[in-house]
Amino acid sequence: MATALFVCALSYDQPAAAQDTKGTLSGTAKDAAGSSLQGALVQVDPLGKRVVTDNQGQFRLADIPAGDYKF
Repeated sequence: MATALFVCALSYDQPAAAQDTKGTLSGTAKDAAGSSLQGALVQVDPLGKRVVTDNQGQFRLADIPAGDYKF
């Protein structure tokens, strides 16, 4: 089983004034050697939202509610 390292940034589209604040999760999937993972599946649990990384290993998931997630 391959181990992946994720470099992620969470940015909010709105000010953090309301409970329904949503943001965008973006980053780059990399393997243990630091190489980008092209075509890797990134899934955010328990939301079940998922996306496949692009040719540079980058991904972006929009409309993520504020909270703690496992991916």
